[in-house]
Amino acid sequence: MVDLRGVFVVEQIVLTNRPDDFCLRLKKFQIDVFTTDPRQLADFPSVSGDVCYNRTAPLGNSTYTWNCTRPLIGRYVRLVMFDNDYLHVLEVEVMTSAILSAEEMTYTAMDNTRLVQGTHLGNLSAMFSAILCAGECSRLRDSLACTAFNWTPSTYECQLVRVDPRMTIPSTALEWADGVQFFLEDIQV
Repeated sequence: MVDLRGVFVVEQIVLTNRPDDFCLRLKKFQIDVFTTDPRQLADFPSVSGDVCYNRTAPLGNSTYTWNCTRPLIGRYVRLVMFDNDYLHVLEVEVMTSAILSAEEMTYTAMDNTRLVQGTHLGNLSAMFSAILCAGECSRLRDSLACTAFNWTPSTYECQLVRVDPRMTIPSTALEWADGVQFFLEDIQV
């Protein structure tokens, strides 16, 4: 597992396999990305993150480059093999682009404000930054139409919400909430 020591957009993996006859041992594996350390999760090691790449056939003794099926936001990148054989590779490179702030992910932030109207999509805990919460909302954009979230830094809680970001949110949909930040997706015209 690779700890990137920060949250990044993982776009590509470059793997150099062993340059000997044992290279064929690397098969039935996947490379997944996590926002939090998967070793701290209750269902580790069987937990699966956002999958960047999955392969069943053996690899030869070469260097391989795989683009993730979509950009994945995370800090931990894990290569896990589903076969009872030795896992050893020569090198794994993780190609990323940095996320500096949740605002750069096309969200507008409002401090000390909570959205109280809209379709509630779920609560997430252990979101140690607004960046992680924004990443989860972006990840669920296509499937659940997540367009906004409330993030509470003091408790690391993230509440995902669906609202129409093209509409003006009425003041009755917002409330004062000390220490809470409301983020709404910016629409690119």
